Amino acid sequence: MVVFTHFVPLAITSSLLTLLPVAQASSASFERRSLTATPSDVNGKTFSYIVVGGGTAGLTVAVRLSEDATNTVVVLEAGDAHLNEPQILVPFEVGSVYGNPDYDWLYQSVPQTHAGGAVVNLTRGKVLGGSSALNAMLWDRSAEFEYNNIAQLGNSGWDWSGLLPYFKKPENFTHPDPAFAQKWNLTFDDATRGHGGPIQTTFPNAIPDAELPTEPAALSLGLNIISDPMSGTTKGAWRSSCSIDPVHRTRSYSVNAYFTPNQGRSNLVVLTGAHVTKINWASNSTSAGLTASGVSFITNGTTYTVGASREVILSASSIGSPQVLELSGVGSKSLLSKIGINSTIDLPGVGENMQEHIYSTVSYAVKSGVETLDPLLSNQTLLAQQEALFGATPATGDLGYTASGITFLGLSTLFNNTVSDALLASLNSQIASTNRTKGQVQQQSIQVQTVRSADSSVVEVLVEGIHIGPDTADPNTGYVTFLTLLQQPFSRGSTHVPSANALDHPNIDPNYFSIDFDLTVLSTVAKYVRTTLSKTVPYANIIAEEQFPGSSVKTDDDWKAYVKSNFNSQGHTTGTCSMMPQAKGGVVDANLKVYGTTNVRVVDLSIMPQQFSGHPQALVYTIAEKGADIIKNANK
Repeated sequence: MVVFTHFVPLAITSSLLTLLPVAQASSASFERRSLTATPSDVNGKTFSYIVVGGGTAGLTVAVRLSEDATNTVVVLEAGDAHLNEPQILVPFEVGSVYGNPDYDWLYQSVPQTHAGGAVVNLTRGKVLGGSSALNAMLWDRSAEFEYNNIAQLGNSGWDWSGLLPYFKKPENFTHPDPAFAQKWNLTFDDATRGHGGPIQTTFPNAIPDAELPTEPAALSLGLNIISDPMSGTTKGAWRSSCSIDPVHRTRSYSVNAYFTPNQGRSNLVVLTGAHVTKINWASNSTSAGLTASGVSFITNGTTYTVGASREVILSASSIGSPQVLELSGVGSKSLLSKIGINSTIDLPGVGENMQEHIYSTVSYAVKSGVETLDPLLSNQTLLAQQEALFGATPATGDLGYTASGITFLGLSTLFNNTVSDALLASLNSQIASTNRTKGQVQQQSIQVQTVRSADSSVVEVLVEGIHIGPDTADPNTGYVTFLTLLQQPFSRGSTHVPSANALDHPNIDPNYFSIDFDLTVLSTVAKYVRTTLSKTVPYANIIAEEQFPGSSVKTDDDWKAYVKSNFNSQGHTTGTCSMMPQAKGGVVDANLKVYGTTNVRVVDLSIMPQQFSGHPQALVYTIAEKGADIIKNANK
């Protein structure tokens, strides 16, 4: 499968080590503290809580639970710490460690039946901080009704009103510079933002002029300009905020926001390089369910155990959490018995209901004189200048860049009523013919109603003033790239362990394009970029010629073939430990407890039974904050 990226490691690592004062100061103290956490410090010990996975959700939950000094909390993270590294902290370096086994799990899909046998890279952070250390830092919310849909699936308290306090709790929002905000239409409402939380958020202070047409182009097409996308209304064009420090312009993530300020707590231990292999079950489990007594983990080839007096919390991602459950005998009995794993709880929903955002690109060369970020990839003199700007206090320059120009589109923008009605009729017929759980029947019924709605977004167009794509860029040319992203996938996939060996990667089958609707929508929005969006005056004034896919793609079938051969995962996997009633295929209840257990919970994105429009980083912190309160209240 092709890789869409401009992200090559820049020659800035060594010099920037001296230019990151905030990260450097906090990281140094963390590194000294982390030396005290070795396998021998944990092996055979008992903690109140074990958190499996020191990522976005895991560190958040652990820090919140350790606020009570009577609790002891251990976090087991398979990756290494990788602190004070520009590849993580410098926003423009996003993607530079994708495919690097020191940072990335290197997951891949099985060959995709409906995508010509493509094997798709599925980047996940194998590092302290998890994917919050690797993601693109966008900080936004989905539409209000999408969260209300989750509550309809049997999850009281998980609607918009129930989640809003937890959306605000992680965040500390800082206003952008007024002059910069006026130029780039950076609008916001303080009432919808969080203030005083650990994660620093603001707007980027580096946006190339090639991205300036985002809102004017939308206006020219009669689309809405959204003044406050955090309010629960997102369909239209807007600028996304991001999780970066407003002074030093470095990434704000679960390590330097949650853990580092609290690393001195004696009741909080983080062990890196600890790969959890299974949950251990107590022999005195009752009819109320199995009770976890602890977990086993491997470090440097040696197996260790650690006990839990209260709970085991899985925050290992939408891939890792179902994997740990299955290795512990929790999952489909028939599937596990075939690979020699003793079934402890027959829970067929584990690893099922997988949904994923995917994207393709359409890129253009821009006219001479239009500002893009492409020169940073080849001009070392310019890079050195930008490095100096980034190292100043406050930091300025292009190395603080994050993507921000977003347009959400509904079906009515892409199709006329006749075509839309026919597409939905075909969709209903196809999903009705698939083998679905009761929960999937209900969720897809809700989903069809959602995409019919005039307020719903089925695709996102994210604009970046730089070359992104599978083709080779001309170092003397600037580019603008339109990432076209599917927001409401109807295809459902799965992830399951292939063996009892915990070190084997799961068989991950997102089942991309198994529902025709997904391919039709994704190929149509790519075509829309060429035929409509790029032809608006704001873009036409800066575009020189189409770079990719080029003139060989002409017909609707050509666009479908192009997308099937040139798409990638966004890493937004949901659904594999779905929060739904057990009878409907659920894995956890509305209190995040795994069915059939008394003290095992899942706290990460895998619990969400349905995909959302937008970018899930803020939602993962929200899940973790709400999950921490649920756990605290259950253990008073």
